[in-house]
Amino acid sequence: MIGVRRSKRLLKQSQDGCLSQESTQRVSVEAGASFSQAEIFPLQGKPYFTYIIWKYQINKPFYLVIPANFHQFLPSCNTKAILWHQSKEWVVDYVIRKTYKVLNGGWRKFATDNNLRLGDACVFELMDAEKVMFRVQILDGQLPERREGVRAEIPILID
Repeated sequence: MIGVRRSKRLLKQSQDGCLSQESTQRVSVEAGASFSQAEIFPLQGKPYFTYIIWKYQINKPFYLVIPANFHQFLPSCNTKAILWHQSKEWVVDYVIRKTYKVLNGGWRKFATDNNLRLGDACVFELMDAEKVMFRVQILDGQLPERREGVRAEIPILID
């Protein structure tokens, strides 16, 4: 399930459909801030979407399609985007196709550096609309390798 949360509308488009500095609320992320893999941080009230990783994000052609209901928060022109996870940044291409918008060109490095696997969930929170900067939280989607949990009387325990 893909969800979009709106705290308030952040973007206004110029006549050419792209964002301008004057029309975008600026949000900064401190360079000293750190995220550890085990920690999950509360959302900061910015627009976000969730994504369950499947084969095209971790194998060829290595891309992520941005949900259509999130397009309103993003620029209407191709640009670079920044994915920020655990105090590290990855630059990826934000590309507009006829009917969809994608992150690619650099996505493969982000996916492999963070060992994304089929079934993992990612939360992409748009921290800076002008820079197209997302804070990404990764939730492990793997079930424990146990024989328990095959019947309702013996549930799967997730630590």
